[in-house]
Amino acid sequence: MRSFKKGRYFYVFVISVAIFFFGFLMGFAVNTKKTEIIETMAKEQGLNTLSMQLQFTYLDYLNMSRKTNCETIKIALDENWKKLCEAYTKFVKYKDARDSPKKEMKLLERNRLLNEMRYWFLLKEAKIHCDFNNSVWVLYFFSEKLCKAKCERESAMLEYFKKLFGDRFLLFYINMDIEEPLIKMIYKEYNITEYPTIVVEGEKFGGEHSFEELKSIICSKFKNKQPECE
Repeated sequence: MRSFKKGRYFYVFVISVAIFFFGFLMGFAVNTKKTEIIETMAKEQGLNTLSMQLQFTYLDYLNMSRKTNCETIKIALDENWKKLCEAYTKFVKYKDARDSPKKEMKLLERNRLLNEMRYWFLLKEAKIHCDFNNSVWVLYFFSEKLCKAKCERESAMLEYFKKLFGDRFLLFYINMDIEEPLIKMIYKEYNITEYPTIVVEGEKFGGEHSFEELKSIICSKFKNKQPECE
C-alpha cells in the first residue's frame, strides 16, 4: 500500500512539474510574440515618421498657397490620417496589457504623439489656404494620473463622435503625462489649467462635458451643416 502511495505522489509530482513548464513555455512564447509585435510597431512608426517628413517637405516645395496644389495636399492629409488612426488603434491595443514593456510603450506613445502633432501643423496651415471646411479638429488634453475617471468618460464620448463623423472629425489625444517639450509649448499656448480640456478649431473648453455639450461644441465648429447635427 505504501509503495502505491509513493508511486501516486511521484506521478502527481511529475504531472505538476509538466504543467508548470508548459505554462512557463506558453507564457514565454506569448511574451516573445508581444515583443515582436511592439518591435514591428516601432519600425512602422519610424517609417511613417520618415514618410510624413518627406511628404510635408514636398508639400512645402509645392507652395500651399497655390490653389492648384490643394488637391495634392488633401490626398496627403487623407492618406496620412488613415495611417495615424491605424497606428493609434494598434498602440492602444497593447499599451494597457499587463506584461507590455512600459518603457518601450512610453517611447512609442511619444513618437505617435509627435507624428500626430506634425500632421496637425500641416492641417491647420492647409485649412487656411485651401477650402477644407468640411472637417473639425480637436486637441484632447488629458492625464491618466490626475483625472482617470473623468478623462475616461470624456474620451469615450469623443470616440463616439469620431465614429459618428468619421474622417470629418480629427481627434488628437495629448497625454500630458508624457515628457515632451513640444507638448509643453502647446499646453502653454492654450493655457491648459484642468483636465480634461478640449481645444476645438482653436477654441478652448475646459473641464468635463456632458454628451449634449460636446455635441453642441463640435457641431458649432463645422462651417457647413452636418446631417449628424440635426
